[in-house]
Amino acid sequence: MKLLLFLFICTIQLKEACAQQKWNFQISFENNAIGPINTILYLEQKQDHFTLNSAKNGDSRIYGTIWSTLGRLKGLLPKKGKLLRIDEGNVIHLSEGVDSLFGKFYTPLIGYKQFKGIRKEMSISGSLFNGNKSIISLKGHPVENDFDFNYIGLSARINDTTKKYIYNPELLKDKQWKKRIIKMQRFEKKAVDDLEVLLYAMRAFQNLPFSHYGLQILGKNQAEQLLLASSNNVICKEIDSNTVVMEVKSFGGEKDEMDGVFTEILKHGYKNLIVDLRNNSGGGVDAGLAFGNHLTDKDINVGYFVTNKWVSNPSQQKNFESFSVSTSITTTGFIAELKQSEGRKLLCKPSADLFRGNVYLLINNKTASTCEPIVYALKTNKIATVIGENTAGAMLSAALFNVKDNFWIYMPIADYYTPDKTRLDQVGVSPDLVVPSDQALDYVLKMIEEKE
Repeated sequence: MKLLLFLFICTIQLKEACAQQKWNFQISFENNAIGPINTILYLEQKQDHFTLNSAKNGDSRIYGTIWSTLGRLKGLLPKKGKLLRIDEGNVIHLSEGVDSLFGKFYTPLIGYKQFKGIRKEMSISGSLFNGNKSIISLKGHPVENDFDFNYIGLSARINDTTKKYIYNPELLKDKQWKKRIIKMQRFEKKAVDDLEVLLYAMRAFQNLPFSHYGLQILGKNQAEQLLLASSNNVICKEIDSNTVVMEVKSFGGEKDEMDGVFTEILKHGYKNLIVDLRNNSGGGVDAGLAFGNHLTDKDINVGYFVTNKWVSNPSQQKNFESFSVSTSITTTGFIAELKQSEGRKLLCKPSADLFRGNVYLLINNKTASTCEPIVYALKTNKIATVIGENTAGAMLSAALFNVKDNFWIYMPIADYYTPDKTRLDQVGVSPDLVVPSDQALDYVLKMIEEKE
């Protein structure tokens, strides 16, 4: 009898030692572009080892039973559908109530990363590392077992907001859009945390007939911060006294940054300017127009941006010349103009610091958004020779709208037409010379060498 009692007590103690504790973690990306993402993880600690796992069957909730089963069988999704976990966790006791944590973090989105953290009483904070660089931070605390997030109504807000502001409401009248919203309404009732909602939205809004659309999670003031100009977007490398390569990683910078780069280029008197726009996903009006202004000696029509007010007014359709020329020199100002009008016309106007040499543009299938009307304008006006691959065809003007709590929808509020009335979204811009992306720079350098 005593032996049975002893075994019973030991069993209870073992279960308590291995019991899972529910924690709410907030995940934030170091570049401040996304987050904090609320995620439920289950902590299990035994002596000096621990694991952290997301809820079971997350893949089934997101992808459905059939697709999740196939994904697990092919090794594309984790066992038991735990979409986020920290394995091989080790605990090092530093002092009373303070532990150092180490482990291997895994999620299908980014694979395996190293986790390092600190546990102080009832909180854990740490980071994921790519090599020696911290890329994602985690902060968590335990929660009650009956704690749940509420996502009811999110899909309805997404649907209503999209219908109100999208550049062409006709795109939402087909059965496919309605089906997406209905499925999301079912999902929001069983979603466990923000991570599952984001992953579901990524799947639900794939293959839309338009670009620049998606669900995001942004903390306080992040939406405004995303519209602020960034820096260090342009890198120049001299090839020789006649040729310079100007790599534009993004048009997310300010006008002053672009002006300063051209001032330096003109000081050296280069004859050849190679502008590398490969993998440039776009940016804003500020740097984009400034770039074009330094390359043209006359006013150039960059194209027309039309909103749903124009689309819903049949008498105005195709009457692009009625649009006023935008007077804004910032992205924020341009978006504000579009929200209050049927459309706007953009012009590049000659800058005092004008580059008059040979211009070559390198593009590929990741050259997108702001880049595309500029490439089209410089190509059709014979200002630059365009080399590489067809651009992405992601040319719409988009804005952020809050739909629930920290959830925001990024959506296109204006369509774009070139000066000759051509749409670029889902089409892109073709190069003058088709060359594989990774060979484009060498191709141009050889072409310049042969000319000289």
